[in-house]
Amino acid sequence: MRSWLLKKETRVKFKNDRARLEFGKAPFKLREICIDLDTASQKKFKIEMTCTRVKEPVANESGVHPAGRAADFRDEYMIDSEKTERLYQPEQVQDLVDYLNEKYPRTDGKSVAIHHAVEGGMDHFHVQIPYAWLLPHERKGE
Repeated sequence: MRSWLLKKETRVKFKNDRARLEFGKAPFKLREICIDLDTASQKKFKIEMTCTRVKEPVANESGVHPAGRAADFRDEYMIDSEKTERLYQPEQVQDLVDYLNEKYPRTDGKSVAIHHAVEGGMDHFHVQIPYAWLLPHERKGE
């Protein structure tokens, strides 16, 4: 697992080099929120987060990942071919999701952070920013 130093005291771990490289090119606000999530997880629960996906597309997704405005962080993972384990207790999940959504409120009716599983996949934290939060140089097609 690779890490990328983002702040003096904060490291975000990555599932693979693709996630690390894409995170490094992600919009400033998305990186800021993800660093905040990792910092909160480490300070409150002593759990280092692992970024599993930034732009990598998956079936039936909304397009927010390929657009570079979202990142996923591991919660549930396989420990063998039939069993999974979770890093966070339900109340810890709720605490982190509430923390981000209160600190970074959106005005479009959506949440900046959710915890979910997609089509039978693993539970994970999903952080997503609206297009309006992109800096001018981060906007494509304008």
